[in-house]
Amino acid sequence: MQRILLAGREEEIAFPLNALRNDFELVTCTDWHSAQAELDGSISLVLCGAHFDEGHLYDFARQVKIGYHTTHIPFYGIVVNGADFSHRFMPVIRAALKVMGAQGALNLAGLREECGDRQASAMLLTAVEGILMEAASERYVHLPLRRLSVRTASPHRHADVRPPGRKRA
Repeated sequence: MQRILLAGREEEIAFPLNALRNDFELVTCTDWHSAQAELDGSISLVLCGAHFDEGHLYDFARQVKIGYHTTHIPFYGIVVNGADFSHRFMPVIRAALKVMGAQGALNLAGLREECGDRQASAMLLTAVEGILMEAASERYVHLPLRRLSVRTASPHRHADVRPPGRKRA
C-alpha cells in the first residue's frame, strides 16, 4: 500500500485524511520535527497544508525536493479552509511551490465550496491516484540511463546505452 504524508494543522489534514484513509497508508504530522522524522523513501506523496507548522510549507517543500532519497516524491501544497482566500492566493501559492521544486498546490477549499464535501472527496481520491500513477511512470522513465553500459565485441570497450536520438557527449 502506498504511503502518503499529510502535514499540516489538524483542521487542514482532516479532510484529506477522511477522503484517502481507505485507499492509502496515511502518515499524519502536525509539526516540522515529526514530518522530518517520517520523511523517507517509502513515502509516495506529500500533501502539506498551507499553514503547516506556522508557515513552514515552503521550507518543507524545499527539504523534500533537495533530499537525495526524497527528491522523486511529488509534493503538493493544500488549501483546505477559506475558499475566498484560496481563490485569490492560489496562483501565488502554486508559483512559490514550483520555485521550491514542488509540483503545485491543490485548492481543496474551492473544490469543496463548488462541489460539496462528498464529491470533493471523490475528486481528491481520483487526483491522488493520477498523481501517483504519473510519478511512478516518470520515475521509471528517468532512470539514469547514461550509467548503464553493455559489453561490445571487445572486452575493453563499452557502449553507452542512450535513449534513441541522443548523441554521445
